[in-house]
Amino acid sequence: MRPAGWVSKLGPPLLLGALAAAGSLSLPGALVADTSLAARACPLATAFSQAVASSARGPAVDAQPRLVTTLSARGDVSGRVLTVNTAAGTLTKNLSAESFAAPAQSNVVVFGQSNTGSGSTVSAIDLQTGCEYSLWWTADVVRSAVVDTDLQSLYVHLVKSADRSDAGVLRVALTSGSAVVALPPLAVASPFGVTFSTALRWSLDGDGLAVQSCGLVACRTRVLELAGGAIETFADESQGQIIGLTAGDLVTFDACPDLPCDLAAIDRRSRSRTDFDVDAYGATLGEDAQGPVITVVTATGTKEIRP
Repeated sequence: MRPAGWVSKLGPPLLLGALAAAGSLSLPGALVADTSLAARACPLATAFSQAVASSARGPAVDAQPRLVTTLSARGDVSGRVLTVNTAAGTLTKNLSAESFAAPAQSNVVVFGQSNTGSGSTVSAIDLQTGCEYSLWWTADVVRSAVVDTDLQSLYVHLVKSADRSDAGVLRVALTSGSAVVALPPLAVASPFGVTFSTALRWSLDGDGLAVQSCGLVACRTRVLELAGGAIETFADESQGQIIGLTAGDLVTFDACPDLPCDLAAIDRRSRSRTDFDVDAYGATLGEDAQGPVITVVTATGTKEIRP
């Protein structure tokens, strides 16, 4: 079973676009420079999965990536700066304006960037050694990607470079680079409308991948079961941003335009919905000795809820 799951502490879907565009901080591009790790010995011409598996494995590094938006002198978004704390030191990289970084998984941070004319690259940083590995390239636009717990497969959400139409989610074998469709493109459907953001989220046990597509006011989620390839679909109009996925429940915010917002758990078998009646400003899903637990941020502090 994988460690306690990661989740976003952002708010409901309507806030996602503004937060993603703004980043955590905006700095003039001239103030940002690349830095490198001192005394790094990274293996050359070595397959990513072999190199990471063979490197000395220490305890998990609590190093969630940080992306900072940079602005040009005119105030336009010129790029983003990725900072990752590794066991070997702090790594900082300048990325393009259209870039992403996934939360740490199996002591690896996956990130990517797209550039007009040269396509998209997906790379990974080993949090033990600080070494960087190129994983995959495509002529289309990669919006997000995650690696599985065994570091054998990459799951990539992308859109077509020509018209930004959804191209679905691909499963890329890291040993060969071959790609197959894991989830087909999601069609536009009323009342969800055009998809503005797509999130990839592993279940707490790592056995299921949730792919949530959010429109202007509500979200739809598909869950891909790795064993067998079954796809579950949750298209309740009251569904907001995903908080996390357990073996039994999909936990989300309500489809709220602002904070605070209520939370709900949707039973994956019966589709029954449990509302928690809480004014949440943020929430995370993890697990302890008793099982899954939601930590909710409220105006008066934090509280824990069992889904």
